[in-house]
Amino acid sequence: MSGVAPAGVALRALLLEDSADDALLLERHLARSGYRLEGRRVETLEDFRAALVEPWELVLADYHLTTFTALDALAVFRTQPHDIPFLIVSGAMGEDVGVTAMLHGAQDYIFKGNLSRLVPAIERELREAAGRRQNRAAQEALHRAEDQLAQAQKMEAIGRLAGGVAHDFNNVLSIIGNYAALCLADPQDGALLRMGLGEIGKAASRAAKLTQQLLTFSRRHPAPIAAVDLNRVVRDLEGMLRSALGADVELVLLLAPGTGAVRGDAVQLEQVLMNLAVNARDAMPHGGRLVIETGRARDEGRVALTVADTGVGVAPDVLPHIFEPFFTTKAEGRGTGLGLATVYGIVTGWGGEVSVDSAPGRGAVFRVLLPGASMPASEAPRSIPAAVRGGGERVLVVEDDDAVRTLVCELLQRHGYAVLTARNAGEAILLAEQHGRSIDLMLTDIVMPHMSGLALAARLAPMLPEMPVVYMSGYADAQLQGGGLAPDMRLLTKPFTVEGLTAMVREALDARAVSAEYSV
Repeated sequence: MSGVAPAGVALRALLLEDSADDALLLERHLARSGYRLEGRRVETLEDFRAALVEPWELVLADYHLTTFTALDALAVFRTQPHDIPFLIVSGAMGEDVGVTAMLHGAQDYIFKGNLSRLVPAIERELREAAGRRQNRAAQEALHRAEDQLAQAQKMEAIGRLAGGVAHDFNNVLSIIGNYAALCLADPQDGALLRMGLGEIGKAASRAAKLTQQLLTFSRRHPAPIAAVDLNRVVRDLEGMLRSALGADVELVLLLAPGTGAVRGDAVQLEQVLMNLAVNARDAMPHGGRLVIETGRARDEGRVALTVADTGVGVAPDVLPHIFEPFFTTKAEGRGTGLGLATVYGIVTGWGGEVSVDSAPGRGAVFRVLLPGASMPASEAPRSIPAAVRGGGERVLVVEDDDAVRTLVCELLQRHGYAVLTARNAGEAILLAEQHGRSIDLMLTDIVMPHMSGLALAARLAPMLPEMPVVYMSGYADAQLQGGGLAPDMRLLTKPFTVEGLTAMVREALDARAVSAEYSV
């Protein structure tokens, strides 16, 4: 409702007007309605563009100015981020021109000969602008809350995985430690050495895979939507699922060969599976059976994922609320009620559906329908390259972990490289100053005390501009990208193999040689 505002209400308006008399007319009209114009008058497009950076409440613009029109001003207005009303107040403008101006972004147009609509139009547009700002703030707050909710649930799931993961790691450590002790106790037994070292290698691979799965699962942001092989995701997650379920829950996988791919994100799909599995485990406190089944849905173009347990089931009065955030029937400290809400949010966000069929005493069946996609191209099996030998090149190894540094140096020396070693960036800088261009390559850890490997490489670049650098790290690739690792930088991910280490060092040295040949 329009009305007279309290006397002296300030109105910060940017006035685009080349007539001082017309500007005074507007100011007096607003004053009679109780508004004190705290504005600034500009007459050129350059001044208008410069003034837009200030916090105005609205813009009042004449249509015809000396060298341009309001349409030119609107073109400038739209290039800058803001949400303030733009009103045209003109004395010579037809209805068709006014409509054209509104199509170009003006909120309204008022004739100078009849200013009775000016104040109501201003008040209306100020209210609507305030409403838009409030809506945006609410949407931003909602998105932040959704992100925090998803991350909190993911952290809860990881925390609850800790017991199963610790069990698997303890098994791995038992294998490594005891086979190492056996080999050291009888080093002359060649058969025992071969068997023990083989088992140690397999156990290390198990530990590396488990670590990588945890890093991937805890990644904060999902990847872009893409075609994901559902059966492969289930198979790759099988080890973590068994760890989460525990020894008293039997896991059965029924993966139909023609299931195909779904449109989604592998990491979030793993989160869906893990949440459903952990929910099922809690419903089977005395053990039971969990069946994960995949296949084509009856309706064309969709893929079905079914997770069925033999647990206590869900009461009829609870069933309608099962996907609501923070709704839980579990005892305090056993869950936040976020798991199934997250499943629902992920699945429906992809355009899918999730439903549950359950009753007390007969378990629960969760059925997820996901949009199908063309199967991604299968990856060719990776052949493991033989370890590549060096030709006496000098490698500067920078690593703060003594055991890893000793291992890397031993591997490189055994494969034909001369090695300089540094425990930190400070020692590496001293060695670079002493040996200069005789250093052919630097192999450095990224995360080190005082100065990172990235900062060290930047520090040495002016001194040794042609020296290639290979980085090492045990962190996930996504975390390193946030730390400044460019896509073209060479990264050796821990744990690495001798073949992977020597191949990357050789590749970096050969690339430098080719670059030097072309620069001659």
